Amino acid sequence: MIRREFLYVATWIVFLLLKGVDYPGNSVFFVLVTIALCVFYLISSFKIFKRKKGRESIVPALAGLAIVTSLITIPFSIFLRNWEWLSYLPFINIIFSTILLGIIGTKRIRKQKIEQVYQSTFLRTLLVLIITSFFAFRPIKISFYRQSIIFLNAGHEDIQSNMIAVDLGEKTDEELSKGNCDRAIELALKSYEESLKWLGIYNDTLTEYNVSQLWMIQGAYTNVYDAYNCKAEKLYDSKNYSNALYFKIKADSFLNINPVARNDWWRNERATSKNDIGLCYDKLHQNDSAAIYFMKAAKYHSDTIKIQNVNLATYYNNLARSLAREQYWSESSQVAKQSILVLDKDSISEDKNNSYTRSYLRLVYNSLAENKLQEAEKYLSNIKNYLTPTKEGEYYLYQAILANSLENPLQAVNYAEKAKKLFIDLAGEKNPNVATCYTILFDAWMSIPDYDSAYINIQRGKEIAKENYSINSAKYAEFTNKEAYYLFLTGHYLESLDKFLDVKIAF
Repeated sequence: MIRREFLYVATWIVFLLLKGVDYPGNSVFFVLVTIALCVFYLISSFKIFKRKKGRESIVPALAGLAIVTSLITIPFSIFLRNWEWLSYLPFINIIFSTILLGIIGTKRIRKQKIEQVYQSTFLRTLLVLIITSFFAFRPIKISFYRQSIIFLNAGHEDIQSNMIAVDLGEKTDEELSKGNCDRAIELALKSYEESLKWLGIYNDTLTEYNVSQLWMIQGAYTNVYDAYNCKAEKLYDSKNYSNALYFKIKADSFLNINPVARNDWWRNERATSKNDIGLCYDKLHQNDSAAIYFMKAAKYHSDTIKIQNVNLATYYNNLARSLAREQYWSESSQVAKQSILVLDKDSISEDKNNSYTRSYLRLVYNSLAENKLQEAEKYLSNIKNYLTPTKEGEYYLYQAILANSLENPLQAVNYAEKAKKLFIDLAGEKNPNVATCYTILFDAWMSIPDYDSAYINIQRGKEIAKENYSINSAKYAEFTNKEAYYLFLTGHYLESLDKFLDVKIAF
């Protein structure tokens, strides 16, 4: 009987391995051999497991049942069938093996003789249980399992594509964790293509049924999005904003074409994606495009997040900044006020001070631009309740601008010096905001008047503008104009004329 059992088992193993060869009927032959092995154990279990002097037949009967119910699930598990009963049948073997283990353990503790039937039965059922569990419970995170399923489904491209997609997805995650964005993009796109093959989609035209199935491969969409986003973030951090924008848009496209994402995927992820694209346009000084994407970010947030929070206020603040740069002062102020209303209603976010400060500073900026000095003064007083260390420089900068506008030059000098020190401490002496402080100091010293101090400040600001921008930039021209104005007031008319001509030629 042992020889016959060995022959059946060996035949089953051979046909299992032959499933890795694409030949006609490989799956059918394996199913038939599995059924034959099950029949063998059902019929022969009494001869294989029965004790020599035993009276009971319960052990061999249950042993046969446990092995058969486990073995019969293996072909279907290899084919990745999602039938619910496949998950339950192995439990018969689990329960039986546990009982046998308890009997053997009890006898060992009591130092009683352990009959051979218990040991041989336990070893057989345990071995079958291990093989069955490996396929039935689908440890998809284990690479060996994925490779086994790919191998054993020769000729079944849909099943192989499923496992290949998962395998490539795991490798994508590994590359992302290492920061290898280019390699992650390559793997993620391959995983996406294999996922489409698994669904039977081989062209760009999607049927209604195809669309309804796309939720099943949202992991593939996520991987591509993360990979492109990884590349974009690296480019953005290195100030390569043009290429960062390209990869941000590529990443965003995989949110747009995913029906799950279109409804409620990662909740606020779509809004974040739109905002990131807006920030790239913002860095490229394409303010109209930036404003469009900031508006989209606010809309997607409102559509998916029921309770407004600080993220929505951030999108509004970004939008307000873009509108202000195009000199839409009134519209910018309306959006900034909307941001404040959102923050007032936000009962979830813990730290809202930075967003409050940004909103009020935007209102101050717009009010100063429209020469609404009383409004600017009111908004500056509101900021005191929310002022954060990173925004103190801007606060004193606007105080200095307001003081100059109100013809308080000494006060303007005091505020501008405070702002300059804070900006230097925060970002260094060559920061563009430091140059702005020098502009304000120039205007203040010219009003006092103290022309020597004014000249020193305009020269320092001019050097920073030259280093951060170029001699043909609007920023540099602003300082050159002020220098020309200084030369004119101090009687250096020809030199003043030369400076004005330099600006005219540059533009």
